[in-house]
Amino acid sequence: MAIESSTSMDFNALPREIGLEIFSYLPLGQRLEAAKVSRVFRDLAYNPVEFRKTYREYNEDESSIKEIQDILRDARSFEIDITQVTYENIKTLKANVEQIKKDSIIKIWEKIKKDKPNLLDYPDFTQLEDETCSKIIEKFDAWINKNKEDIFKFILK
Repeated sequence: MAIESSTSMDFNALPREIGLEIFSYLPLGQRLEAAKVSRVFRDLAYNPVEFRKTYREYNEDESSIKEIQDILRDARSFEIDITQVTYENIKTLKANVEQIKKDSIIKIWEKIKKDKPNLLDYPDFTQLEDETCSKIIEKFDAWINKNKEDIFKFILK
């Protein structure tokens, strides 16, 4: 006679320390994807103590969970696969995302120059390539503010 066992265990019933241990084996991208499953998974994935400890092993900066989430959100919007993102390669992913943003802003700006060469103070686009993404955005915003009257005129035509 065979004995059947139908023992099941609820993940929520596990001690928190065991849940944290299990989540510590997940690469960063998978950990943050798992966080979407439930509140318990979210709390385990975003545990600030574990996050900082693990992240600092691979990176010198003090990026927060929010900053990492922003990088991953941007990567997904650019259709970059984030499932294999780890603490070790998050800097590479961030650099790739920043480069895509920079290239996109410069292309938009060059297109505006091509279509509306009479607007004021276009930058040297080759020099912009050496700037940080945030600096390019700052310069683009300043340029928009300087030319907003003329920009609105050609948008409204």
